[in-house]
Parts: sequence; structure tokens; C-alpha cells
Amino acid sequence: MMTLQITEFAQEKILARMGMDRSNQLILDLDDGVGPYSEFATCSLETNYQLLITEHVDSTIYNQVLQSPLGPVSVKGYAHSFFSEDPKISVSSDYNLQLSDRSGLLDSNVSLIYHPQPSPVHIEKTGGC
Repeated sequence: MMTLQITEFAQEKILARMGMDRSNQLILDLDDGVGPYSEFATCSLETNYQLLITEHVDSTIYNQVLQSPLGPVSVKGYAHSFFSEDPKISVSSDYNLQLSDRSGLLDSNVSLIYHPQPSPVHIEKTGGC
């Protein structure tokens, strides 16, 4: 099982956003238009991630789990293919969360979103732009 490293400063930011309710779960979501938390997909070469704090994880979509210092972090099974060994969330010099791995920076601005319930619109991947 892969481990997601989270620096201490990033952990502080995430925990501050979670508030006192530690029963919430974390999802590292590739914002690709698939799943209940993706509003839309973009047809670009960028990879955009969002770190979601939520009450419920749909394990049919987020079907893989990364271990982290903050507990399990769910991901889409295919999304972890966008990062290789040693994925890490840290805080940039301008205080954004960023995702990197051994190959370098993957996303310089990972959104941190408290999203207790999935949005009512579920967008399925249809392919093509």
C-alpha cells in the first residue's frame, strides 16, 4: 500500500480546516469530471487535484487508499498512476498546498475543500473533449 507523505505544516493547515470533527474522511481527488465532487472536466494537459474533507467516501469511485499521517486518504484507482513513488503534500512559499513526488511538482495549487456531502450532479466520464 502506498503512503502519502504530508508535511507537518500541511497537516496543520488540513487539521485547521477539518475543525473539531475528526470523523471526517480525506479524499485526494483528481478533478477530472468523474465522481460526485467534480463539477466539470477540463480538456487540458494539466492535472488538478483537490483534497476533500467529507463525511462519506464512495468506495466504488474512490477505490484505493493511501496511508498518511492523518489516516487513510481515498483516491480513484486510476488517479494514482499520475504520481509515482513517494507522493507528498506540502505547503508552497505562497502558502498553497502542493502535490509532488520523486519526479517533481505535480500540482502547485491543491484545493483544500470541506465538502460534507457530494454534489447532486454526478458527471460520468464520456471521453473526448
